[in-house]
Amino acid sequence: MIMIPMSEQQRTVLRDDLLRLTEQCPVEGGNPVDCPLFDVRQLAPAKRRHWVEALTQDELAYLNAYHCVCAQLKIEPPLPHV
Repeated sequence: MIMIPMSEQQRTVLRDDLLRLTEQCPVEGGNPVDCPLFDVRQLAPAKRRHWVEALTQDELAYLNAYHCVCAQLKIEPPLPHV
């Protein structure tokens, strides 16, 4: 898959959003063990910021997409199979 380059403003918004997500899960609260940010949430705030700032564009996009899908599944459970 070819990623279209993000503007610096888009990267900043994604980094800021992801930095907030490194504090706790906004849907469940706390730090769900199955979240890809589980280990990062255990770091000191300065180390979390450094970790987020070191992410590539693809990693930022992936973690943002993961969060959106995960939150949607937790808020609205899937329909039963018929």
